[in-house]
Amino acid sequence: MAVYRILQELLNNILKYAEATIIEIVLEQNEEGIQLSVVDNGKGFVPTKEDKRKSQSLGLKNIESRSQQIGAEITYHLLEPGTKVILLWEPKEL
Repeated sequence: MAVYRILQELLNNILKYAEATIIEIVLEQNEEGIQLSVVDNGKGFVPTKEDKRKSQSLGLKNIESRSQQIGAEITYHLLEPGTKVILLWEPKEL
């Protein structure tokens, strides 16, 4: 459920701020864990620690909080154009 909610928040942020026309979502599972990749062709945004702390950035806070709760690693990569977000999660049981 946490991975779903993270994806939901990422999509909400893309639709609200990125002005993207294309969004690609890839969810992969293997023996090591789950990888969620979300790529858009929007403005491009990699949040800083300050962005994550701002009170109006509830979406970013929710993404960080949910990923920490399940022990997942989330990374943001700036593209030309757009952003790529990768969530790596190695659950104890698949």
